[in-house]
Amino acid sequence: MVKSVLNAFDDIQSILLERGEMHRMSHISKDILQMLIHFLQPFKQATEELSGSKYCTINLVALWKTTLLTHCQFSQDDPVPLRIMKHRCMGLISERIVLGHHEKLGVLLWPKFKQLRMFTPEEREEIYESTCRELASLPKRATTTEVNAQQQQEEDKEMARSVPPPGAVPIFSQWADIEDAELDTGLDELEQYLQRKPTMENDRDILSFWKHNQNLFPSMARLARKILCVPASSVSCELAFSISGRTLENRRTCLSTASVNVNMKMKAALHL
Repeated sequence: MVKSVLNAFDDIQSILLERGEMHRMSHISKDILQMLIHFLQPFKQATEELSGSKYCTINLVALWKTTLLTHCQFSQDDPVPLRIMKHRCMGLISERIVLGHHEKLGVLLWPKFKQLRMFTPEEREEIYESTCRELASLPKRATTTEVNAQQQQEEDKEMARSVPPPGAVPIFSQWADIEDAELDTGLDELEQYLQRKPTMENDRDILSFWKHNQNLFPSMARLARKILCVPASSVSCELAFSISGRTLENRRTCLSTASVNVNMKMKAALHL
């Protein structure tokens, strides 16, 4: 919206001048609009990435929260209105974005950020211990039965459908893992994962990494399936409700359940 006003700034001024309503923009200038656009751009990018439905998003929450809090830090060169806005946004981010169990484990399960450098040492230790408990609670899976083999194939197919989100990892580069860093966790498979240097063709394609390394880290791969399927936002659910509302209208009350499902899937695919 602000970009639209800036792009049409001169035309808006001309129209208001003809109407004798220039007072409506007496306190608005291009510099103010450009400042707002620059400040709000990371929020727009975060919203778009966290609203994705074709890739993992739960692993992005902690990184985007830290990025936005860093973006809202004060500078001596900031004008007073921008400082007020930054202070307000920092409070809202801290209040609204609360990192829970899944958000923290999501970062750990992203191989490029498994050292958790955006957290304090105490928080890292708590996440490692929580992961250890989570791995210990996973039920033993029998791999010799046909049922489990079929389930494994279905999980692999689901992982293969993932599409990496837009954008490049360098936006979070300050928290990326440091090569050859010494880590001592004493947590068996988790420790092996932490000490191993990951090989990823695409830094964003986390599910492909766990698919290709599920034999090396079987328990961690199962944990990845459990955690990374959690969406960071309710956008995909709201989209489904919206599509169903447009499909099941008053003039289409005789649609069968199968027809509704097909219609919703097709519309969702076209929308995405």
